Amino acid sequence: METANDKERRNRRFWITIILLKIAGIPIHVKQLSVFQLIYDAFVSISTYSVFIASLVDVWLNSDDLKRSMGTIRLIFVMAMILLGEINFRFHKDTLRRLFLLTESFTWEDLPLTEPDTGGLTAAGLMPSIDDIFKKYIPVTVGIHLVQTTIRILTNRDMMFNGWYPFDASLSPNYEIVILSQFLAMVRFFALFYACPHLYVTTVCIACTQLKKLKMYMSEIKQQITSKTKSSENFNNQDYKCRMERQLKDFILHHQQIIKYIHTLDELTGMWLGGVFLCALLSLCTAAFSAVMDQQRASLSMNPEKTKLTTNASEDRIHLNGQPLEYVEDYIYLGQNLSFSRNSEKEIKRRISMAWKKFWSLKFILTDKFQKLSLKVETLEKCILPVLLYGCQTWSLTSKQRRTLQTCQRSMERKILQLSLKNKVRNEELRNRTDMKDVINTAKRLKWKWGGQVVRMDHRRWTHRVTLWDPRTGRRRVGRQTTRWADSSRRRQDHIGRAIQETDSYGEI
Repeated sequence: METANDKERRNRRFWITIILLKIAGIPIHVKQLSVFQLIYDAFVSISTYSVFIASLVDVWLNSDDLKRSMGTIRLIFVMAMILLGEINFRFHKDTLRRLFLLTESFTWEDLPLTEPDTGGLTAAGLMPSIDDIFKKYIPVTVGIHLVQTTIRILTNRDMMFNGWYPFDASLSPNYEIVILSQFLAMVRFFALFYACPHLYVTTVCIACTQLKKLKMYMSEIKQQITSKTKSSENFNNQDYKCRMERQLKDFILHHQQIIKYIHTLDELTGMWLGGVFLCALLSLCTAAFSAVMDQQRASLSMNPEKTKLTTNASEDRIHLNGQPLEYVEDYIYLGQNLSFSRNSEKEIKRRISMAWKKFWSLKFILTDKFQKLSLKVETLEKCILPVLLYGCQTWSLTSKQRRTLQTCQRSMERKILQLSLKNKVRNEELRNRTDMKDVINTAKRLKWKWGGQVVRMDHRRWTHRVTLWDPRTGRRRVGRQTTRWADSSRRRQDHIGRAIQETDSYGEI
């Protein structure tokens, strides 16, 4: 049976939540509602759901106006989160009463408010701060919103929420009725918006205080047993056994109460938190989409200092905002040096430099004497080679460039083996020790794989057309020709064809 002291304690602990739920039309500890409460609840419920439905219809009818629709949709998701809390409290009113009754057996006033080690607030110290924050935050936010809404209504004759109504809402008295309906809906939205988080945070803090108290009980029991052992007293003392049994019984009962309390809290808030998380996620997606659309509609400007030009024809003077744009022979785009020149020498040197930077950033693995060689080789193949061969699918390698890449790889292999040129270890011996992939064979394999993708593409795609594009006009120059991108692929194709023919001839023999 609930006593007057229990009721007073409950109202003192949850007075903010109880008042907000009463304002929202959901009284918790009232056995029979009065006529005024029934009428108030009916008007507020009709106003709330009519505003929600009117906003949904407004989005459907004004789908062409993207800015208005996105703003209304974000507000709809917020209203949906609040209405989920309202529906949850109505269908779980008995669960909420049971949760309040379970807290009446809990006390936390005797617990410390701060942690002795760190000085931070404990769960018992957070509860008064939570009430103070809500007491100060609610009037400020509600007051600012009311002032802003009142100014909009008086100056522009706007509505509080965008919505469609089956009558002309701009004329009197329809406008006044709509404003009154939206005001009642706003009252419920604000009340539930603050009641739900206050209830959840307070109940979670209560659970944390009881777990802390349970830990303290266990420490006291353990300390008593330890002191009894040190004093070498008789454990068969009847008074000691009775006291320990009573303490253990109280400990188990308290633990069962905490488990029952947590299960009740989960039953009350489990589905509601899932719905709130889903609505919040959809609202964030809508906000991100709105930001992207606003950025696309915004006017973009070019920076003359950061804009460069490159061409394989005559360099005509081009001005931007009165400033001449600079022509460059090459530039970095998507991590690769691009130019109209067929020579990849500059890009290969840049790749080698970046590979060595990555190598020395991992020197705690690659140059450590106590690390396994297999780990070093795996690090080289998975972390260094991708940096060295980034963009190699577009390279036209000459013999000199291939030797440069192989020299870089062999130098790294000597580093991980703690060797130098003075040791006079041949390259074949290095490769036998490390069993590492050859950089040139890896580059050929990547280029061959990329070439297969280009060949299988539709010939009208830009990737296919640009890859096979030859910017030269007229005849090729006299003398040794520049290595083209497709030359290595053709040589590899011819090599594979000869190998297949040799295999077939061996088969005939």
